[in-house]
Amino acid sequence: MSASGVKYAVEQVFENTDRVFAYYDFADVSYTGTYSGSASVFTGFLENQFPARDTGLYPAKIIDSIGTFSEATGVYSDVLIGGKLDLTKSNVEINCGGMNFQKFTALVDFEFKEGVTDGVLFGSLEKTSDVVGSETITGSKGFNFGVNGRGKPFFQSFGKNGDSIHTFNDVELSKRNILSFSIDGSELHVGYYDFINSQDKNQTFRIDEDYIIAPDSLFLGGSKTYYKTDSESGVSFSGYLNEIAFLSGYFPRELNREIGSGIFGDYFQNSGSVVTGTFITGYTTTIVYKTGITGFSNTVTGQLTITTGYAPTTGSFTLTGTMNRNEGERYSRYYSVSNGTLETTYQEEVGVLETGIYTYNSTGDGAHATLGLGSSVQSIPLYSLTTGSLPLQTTIDLYDNTGILTGVTTQISGVTQTPLYGTSEIEYGPTSGLSAPASLEGVNKDFIYYMGERI
Repeated sequence: MSASGVKYAVEQVFENTDRVFAYYDFADVSYTGTYSGSASVFTGFLENQFPARDTGLYPAKIIDSIGTFSEATGVYSDVLIGGKLDLTKSNVEINCGGMNFQKFTALVDFEFKEGVTDGVLFGSLEKTSDVVGSETITGSKGFNFGVNGRGKPFFQSFGKNGDSIHTFNDVELSKRNILSFSIDGSELHVGYYDFINSQDKNQTFRIDEDYIIAPDSLFLGGSKTYYKTDSESGVSFSGYLNEIAFLSGYFPRELNREIGSGIFGDYFQNSGSVVTGTFITGYTTTIVYKTGITGFSNTVTGQLTITTGYAPTTGSFTLTGTMNRNEGERYSRYYSVSNGTLETTYQEEVGVLETGIYTYNSTGDGAHATLGLGSSVQSIPLYSLTTGSLPLQTTIDLYDNTGILTGVTTQISGVTQTPLYGTSEIEYGPTSGLSAPASLEGVNKDFIYYMGERI
């Protein structure tokens, strides 16, 4: 939370901070003072802060910080402690000149001190009365905004029907809370902002705008009219204020939440940077094969001869010897004939004749005449003709399985992809915004109890 955060949030909504007429961050507020009457009377003030449109207006007077300089600054040290305004030590008065309470918005960051007690966060309710004839006419100006004894925000005012109190019952407060308060004539909107769990609560009330005309002063921690106190100096709220902002105009709940985020969050800004980034340029793909049985180991244990067929042998002939034959006796001769692709054997029966140059004379001219054979004896070759077929045989080895072989098979089981990386420079421009505060103490919903029981 910081003035810079409020400035950022308001400018996101309105583009400038002209609507902020008063802002107080009690962790960073400046203390000043004035002397009045004599040099011995000193009154302490908290200065209006940036981003208010005019920080010279609306100084906040610490009511009990008055007396000698030592006395006044002593109260100041007690009231502002640990970056918070302790409303059990003194109320604070802000002159209301120029404030328009018909269109008015306030955002307040407050927290309970030890337990829940009812009290005014900021108020200006002042009742007036006039006697007309024998009748007393009661009027008022201003209002009170605070928390009741059950930890519920309330709005107190006066109208034509008398005292009026509106209670925001549909909310459970934490130890630390941020509320918005926005008036538009006869309409009052109250918002509760849970920036951690995004469980906001909002409620709208109808009020009598004729009775909240601008009062003279606005008080932090009290009011001129409140049942617990006799005057504006009487403290009523047991707790602290962290920040409070007052703006001119009425804003819908979404804008109030945006402004409230500046009160809750921390503002950040950086000038940008250049970062070398790594990115994937592609992938290399690798095939993965299955593993398992790839084969078997075998050993030769013997051999086996098997007949694969038969080769025919009929038609072949072989010279087996010779024999003597007389002329005219018959015998068989054998011949092999081949035309290049086909071979065959044929048998011829012939008679024995004289070899060499020899002339045979006929025995006559009759039908049964023959050659006149001689008495020579000739040596004739003898042949043996083969018939049948011969078996064709081969020998094979006999094996025995002696083991299993394992390893990578040829079957694909999938693929693996390995990314390929490249680098490039990424330029980030200037950025600014709001982040959650470092400490979230007090914002959890486990604080409010009533008569020993959780509400």
